[in-house]
Amino acid sequence: MVEEDYVELLKNLIEANSCVTRAIDGFWKAFSNYKTESPEEYMCIFGKGDEIIELHDRIVSLEIRGSSLDSSVYLFVAYSFYRKERYVGFYKMIFSLDGEIIADEFSVD
Repeated sequence: MVEEDYVELLKNLIEANSCVTRAIDGFWKAFSNYKTESPEEYMCIFGKGDEIIELHDRIVSLEIRGSSLDSSVYLFVAYSFYRKERYVGFYKMIFSLDGEIIADEFSVD
């Protein structure tokens, strides 16, 4: 298999499992939870009014964890997010290769 074949395989996995769409939906759900669960911190970072959030720097990667005999393979979709062109934090969603969501992480720096 050549490099292009691996890239095509990764693209097919992402598309077949709607990983990008699900990660974006997961981001907005996590953002809403953050706003509700940490209102003071939210106000310090975002202030009053409508939040204008931009997602940038989408990273899609495949990660192998463990030894060669006992490996687990995961697909990561991650975004940096910004407000008024200022970096605020990142969000990532981790999938199994069959599309199951393993975990997600929302972080404000």
